[in-house]
Amino acid sequence: MDKDQISAKLWRARYNSNKKWLLSVDLLEDIIAAEPQTYKAHKLLCNIYLRKSFFQKAKQVLRRAIKYFPNSNYFKFQLGNAYLNNYKKASDALYWYDQVKDPVPEQKFNMAVAYLYLNKPKKSIALIEEVFPMFKHFVKAYIFLGEQYIKLNDYKKAIDTLKSGRENFPTNNKIAYLLAMAYEKNNEFLSAYVTCKKAEELGQSSAKFYNSMANCAHPIGKTKEAINYFKKSINKNFFYTKSYLDLSKLYMDMKDYQKAEKYLKLARKIDPLNIYVTLATQRLKRIYKRLEEE
Repeated sequence: MDKDQISAKLWRARYNSNKKWLLSVDLLEDIIAAEPQTYKAHKLLCNIYLRKSFFQKAKQVLRRAIKYFPNSNYFKFQLGNAYLNNYKKASDALYWYDQVKDPVPEQKFNMAVAYLYLNKPKKSIALIEEVFPMFKHFVKAYIFLGEQYIKLNDYKKAIDTLKSGRENFPTNNKIAYLLAMAYEKNNEFLSAYVTCKKAEELGQSSAKFYNSMANCAHPIGKTKEAINYFKKSINKNFFYTKSYLDLSKLYMDMKDYQKAEKYLKLARKIDPLNIYVTLATQRLKRIYKRLEEE
């Protein structure tokens, strides 16, 4: 196959790579079989499989490409990305990322994700902080970094990061929700409640969200609203045990023990082995015993 034929097939493969991508695959495989040192054919082929989310095929193509182009940072980076699609393969992703010389910011961001999958949040945060100035126009950067700070109980940094994110992306409900969580964790319940209301206006409506909203409302004296939010959470997801449990604790604090018992029984039906449900049930039994003795 001469250079003109290769160029013609590459053009056809590139032209058909979206609507007739299988034809493109055949054309590219023909080129590689005839002239395995055709870099553009390997690159286009791996990009087709990655775009279609056929990661196993992408890995095969990329490993073959690396045999012919062992110094290609591009192929090593993309092989790391193919592995990163599966969180169980985060170690393999990091192996290939480490083979890349002069990594680009996008790679460091992906490495941070890999470390997160490996439950190494400190390494993850260090990488994100390094490249964060280059990703300030991406909402995911604020969300990712905010989540990691919350996991490490660094609520002040989480609040600062997410407030900056809110300034740049004022209509993003995920940022609003995470900011409310950070306020709640930092015991700033009024700020948490106000931010929750904003997140709800922007579209947050999950069972977990309404549970958080209830836990922000109660400490600022909005007990009736807290009860309604717990019930709203339960209606959103009947299997979200935490809302039954938290609501029962609230009723215990209100000394409405019958309602507390009602929601504990429901929680136990859903999750009979839940240690927190067991502890709350034991607490209620002790309260009943003390009341009998009085």
